[in-house]
Amino acid sequence: MVDRLFSATKKKRFALSVFGMLILTVMFANCSSGGSDSGNSGGNDGGPVVTDAWDAPVGDLVQGVTLFDGWSDLRVLPAPVNVDGGWTDSAAISNDGKTLYFTYTRYSIADLIDGVGFTSTGPARPGMTGEAMKNFKATLENGAWVVQSQLPAPFNSASGTWESSLSPNAAEDLIIWSRWDSSLTKASLYYSYKQSDGTWTAAAALPSPINNSNCNNDNGFVVGSVSTGVDIYWESDRTDINCSAGGAKKHIYHSYFNAGTGLFSAVESVAGVNGTDPNDEDQQFFVTSDKKQAYWTAVRSSFYGLYTADLVGTAYMNARPVAHGTTSSPFTGKLTFLGEINVTETTQGWLAYFMCGIASRESGVSHGVHLSVCRMKKERTAAITEAKKINTSGWSDSPFISRDGQRLYFMYSRWDFAPWIKSGGTVSPVLAGPDRPGLNKNASNPWDESDIYVSTKQSDGTWGEPVNLGLNGAYGDASGMEFNSGNSFIWLRGNGTTNNLVTTTKTVSGTWGPIEDLGTDINLAGAIVDNPFITEDGNFLYFSSSRTGTVGSGGKDNWFSSKNSSGTWAVPVNLGVNFNAAGDEDQPFIPNGGSSSDFYWNSASGLIHCVSNGSTCTSTNIITFQGCDFAAEISMPDDGQTAYFGCGTLSTGRVKIMYSEKTASGTWGPAIPVD
Repeated sequence: MVDRLFSATKKKRFALSVFGMLILTVMFANCSSGGSDSGNSGGNDGGPVVTDAWDAPVGDLVQGVTLFDGWSDLRVLPAPVNVDGGWTDSAAISNDGKTLYFTYTRYSIADLIDGVGFTSTGPARPGMTGEAMKNFKATLENGAWVVQSQLPAPFNSASGTWESSLSPNAAEDLIIWSRWDSSLTKASLYYSYKQSDGTWTAAAALPSPINNSNCNNDNGFVVGSVSTGVDIYWESDRTDINCSAGGAKKHIYHSYFNAGTGLFSAVESVAGVNGTDPNDEDQQFFVTSDKKQAYWTAVRSSFYGLYTADLVGTAYMNARPVAHGTTSSPFTGKLTFLGEINVTETTQGWLAYFMCGIASRESGVSHGVHLSVCRMKKERTAAITEAKKINTSGWSDSPFISRDGQRLYFMYSRWDFAPWIKSGGTVSPVLAGPDRPGLNKNASNPWDESDIYVSTKQSDGTWGEPVNLGLNGAYGDASGMEFNSGNSFIWLRGNGTTNNLVTTTKTVSGTWGPIEDLGTDINLAGAIVDNPFITEDGNFLYFSSSRTGTVGSGGKDNWFSSKNSSGTWAVPVNLGVNFNAAGDEDQPFIPNGGSSSDFYWNSASGLIHCVSNGSTCTSTNIITFQGCDFAAEISMPDDGQTAYFGCGTLSTGRVKIMYSEKTASGTWGPAIPVD
């Protein structure tokens, strides 16, 4: 749309940002985590809860930590959640933020890491039996955290058995947790569910291959209800899906319990979360109740800390850091060990609770790390609220709606190009928009910043928070569309000097495969290539280009190519005078995956529609929408009842993504912003 409002080439590129980080080399294999997406549960209901979770009491700021993705204000929790000595671990917060689950042992983790052995340094918690790790919970009551008595059976067993990582579900009828063997080298996942009379079933181990004595299976997280179906996530050191042996590294796995059949699905690796390098490790998984946002502890070659990723289709995409602790001297008083993040949403923003290991000295393997529960915030500021929308004070452009009308793709940049457009290119664009999660930013060059995002339609008809597609390269991305039932994607990608058309297809695991350039016949050196449309089967391509052979005095025309039997693309041909005129023509679109006789494109005259037999145009007309000065880049679902497009306002130079619905008479209704 930029080039439609200001007859110039789109230059969608951005610079690559590189983070140089050191990895934390000391890991302790038996640290546990859990998660919760529920309110009070666990068979031990607390007293009155009257404190706003956002204002729950906290202690000192945590030093030596770098926070990302909008998080700030990391603080330790006060007593009685954290105590002097012992080992407080496995923080899990309820949906309302007013119930905190954790595990505790009187033993010192620093002594264990340093090889000293089991030394009891912490006080006994209420109702605590023995010194082994047990499950507890705390509730917010009258402005303070109150630690309840040690949770009863089935969530804790014999005094010498270690239990950890309690994870209740939102329905409060199912809880899973970890139970350790006598050697404390292997854990198994146990569960209990609430019966119709309100009592809890006896603890039972989850079946094989979720549990298997060959492997360490720990840090379970559960979403769903026993009455409708349950997603179970956990970490395991298995060397294969069936856990025939344990290995050196842990990764995240998933199984689904079908309430109708009473069966668990085959174990699978969680797509987009687990690292692919042999030295990568992934642990302590948490996912929001809608499964759209994942958090976990990751070890990478340049990073150890907390990660997050967004659900796109069936895989998690756009993995990025959340928190990174101290990895080089000085250590004293700083965060050197972290994990087990749990997140809850409040009206004021998001709260995250996780385990913080804070060093008390410079020497020793552990640096005297003491484990505590910490909390950080991500405020729902105006910028964060705006970033959840499709249209913002930044630049949203290049819309494309999926054939089923459920996914809306678009490009986004924080830069507002309106001053540049209105001034005829003499006034520079300005930074104006919010920082969307995952955006590859360039604060100095507006032409080097744009990514493709996707928003999914919600059950109430509104559009969900945009998610970075996870395919965005180092120099800008735009003009994307899905095909092949959403399993393939084509878009315009910058390479630092020009823009090329590229595609990718999902692998069997649901992640995006290698990116393929369409070749030099399509991506012709020295020519503008832009705005692709590809048929559903991926065999026929329409695009705009400035290459030799344009109609009239030059500019961009609509071109066509077909895929050869060898899989390469034929030399493109100009669509001719029926689809091109003297000015710029671009942004071709054919409904129903390219099988319709309707053909749409943009010209100097506006948005053009014709009925075509592939070589000629009949019934040509200009499409206008009430309330939109200039519409471009049209697309529509297969039912043809709704059109999505970029709408330019001539007086302001601004663009909004809008839609229009067909009336009973077959004409198009007014233009309406998508949000």
